[in-house]
Amino acid sequence: MNYRVIVNLVIATFIFSFIIKQTTAVQEFKSETQMLEFVESLENDEALSEFEKIDIFKPIIEQANTLQWDSAYLVAATIQMQLLTSSDNIQDAIKLFDATETIASQSQNPVLALKRKVIALETWDARATVGDIEVLIEEIVSDAMAINDLNTRGKSLLAVGVYRYLSGDYVNAIEMYDSAFVAFEAADNKKQKAYVLTSLGNVSTDKGDPQSALTYFTKARKIAIETGDRFLESMLEFNMGMAEKELGNLKEAREYMASALLMSDELRDEVGVLYAQLGIAFLDVDNNQWASALELFQKALPGVVASGSERLHLDTLLGIAKSQTQLDLIEQANDNLIKSKELVDNLKSDVAHINYLKVATSLNHYIGNHELAYNLLKEQRDLEEKFFEEEQQKQLQKYQVEFDTVLKEKENAALVAENQSQQKRLEEQEKIKELNRKIIILSLLLVVGLIIFLVVQNKNRVHFKNMALRDFLTGAPNRRAILDYANLRYEEAKQTDMPLAFVLIDIDEFKIVNDRFGHNIGDEVLKTFANALKSVIRQQDRFGRYGGEEWLLILTDTKEPYIEVIFERLKTKVTESDIVGVPKNCVITFSMGVSFYDNHLDNSIEDSICRADKNLYKAKASGRNCFIVS
Repeated sequence: MNYRVIVNLVIATFIFSFIIKQTTAVQEFKSETQMLEFVESLENDEALSEFEKIDIFKPIIEQANTLQWDSAYLVAATIQMQLLTSSDNIQDAIKLFDATETIASQSQNPVLALKRKVIALETWDARATVGDIEVLIEEIVSDAMAINDLNTRGKSLLAVGVYRYLSGDYVNAIEMYDSAFVAFEAADNKKQKAYVLTSLGNVSTDKGDPQSALTYFTKARKIAIETGDRFLESMLEFNMGMAEKELGNLKEAREYMASALLMSDELRDEVGVLYAQLGIAFLDVDNNQWASALELFQKALPGVVASGSERLHLDTLLGIAKSQTQLDLIEQANDNLIKSKELVDNLKSDVAHINYLKVATSLNHYIGNHELAYNLLKEQRDLEEKFFEEEQQKQLQKYQVEFDTVLKEKENAALVAENQSQQKRLEEQEKIKELNRKIIILSLLLVVGLIIFLVVQNKNRVHFKNMALRDFLTGAPNRRAILDYANLRYEEAKQTDMPLAFVLIDIDEFKIVNDRFGHNIGDEVLKTFANALKSVIRQQDRFGRYGGEEWLLILTDTKEPYIEVIFERLKTKVTESDIVGVPKNCVITFSMGVSFYDNHLDNSIEDSICRADKNLYKAKASGRNCFIVS
């Protein structure tokens, strides 16, 4: 296709879109039925963006209200509210929701009733609604599963999943996403499946797995391009930028953010523009470009406040406070932190609270209030541990709910059987009593059996979790476990400047041991070395098998003189150990490479470990059986 053809197509598309808008704005419908048919076709028109549809629906809603066509008014208004919430125009959605409340209460349409419940859920935080959110969620899930409209069912379950995700309840969020995907699969709705994939990618990003997130986003983006959904494509450009940011690919992240900003601007998506600006601001934070970040955050703040999204408002205020701290604008940073705390209290989200504590810790550390910074850091770590522990327990709670359901069904079945027996054979009271006794015994056996099953399942989960984090041969923490711990301590050292040592240990001439005495004896050497390491380190330290005969040791709050103490202790313990199959005149030695975290040298934990690895090679080159520190 040549350039002239492309230009003509673009012009034709623009004129067609303009004509549709103008025609709709002045069109007078002859009947309510005609209006309803047009509204339905407009809702399913994939050639128009959400923002174009919002503009087209405005005069239709006004006309339906003026003519008192209640059915058309309610249907068009409900679709408009869905479009407004999906584009984060929360306040406009709330106004329309309140305006249609009286007419909606008189409607007997179960699908419209379900859609309004979903809108109530999506605007819950902004409305500061009084009531039990869980009751509303249960009603939405129950109503969704009861209707035959697969697309409405899928959208309703997806909305519940998004709410669970924003609340930090990832287990139940994924369960809702799976159910929504099944509904959209049955309806053959590619576009909505892409939204589910996008939501799953967001969970992966938050759970610290940006690589999996990119896989989901890439699949969703392919569908968005195929279906011409530019709004979703712009959203995915932003999400892919955030995932690349988490992977440390800041150049790629900035390219995605720039693309998201351009597309959102073209679509007149004001909220999308805000998100893209904030994404670029967070990239500036990662690059320590504090002045540029602060300017972007402050430029976006009025629009963020107008959007009505408390979560977005919180992220923006925390970004401003963090930037102001680094620019030595302490009083302003503290004011924004106080405003952030009010939002955290409203949101009641562990994730929001943790993000707030990180910035509060950084501010107090910067101004020299180390005691308060330490207490805030401790609160943050306690909340993180509680949050992840609760995530692990939710699966068990799910099984418990299933257990209660099965038990209730059995009890109901027993009651029905008992009533039927009483109605049919009143004269056989003794037989009925005997039957009841048998039912009770059977129920008790069922209860005991289910409890045993749950206990075994729980033990198996714990066992498999431990297996995943343990080295099969030595029983010591494996590479994954020690790196997870190292990452936690690395982030802590970045915030507090607490001394942190990375120690790589390699058993000298281990291949010779294997070749001379056999691999079985080599395994015994590894087991003995692991036990020796465990016995000489402090309670606060951790170690793990890094690979082969190599070990990684993490020493917190440690100074350089302690390295020699550890080396000598371990050397003595290994020398004194009796290893089956190894002659006493054969001395097992090892070499150590040590690095201390340095915020001027280490941009990532890989940098710290790499410096320790270089020192290990130096120790080997120096004749082995020694250690090198930097």
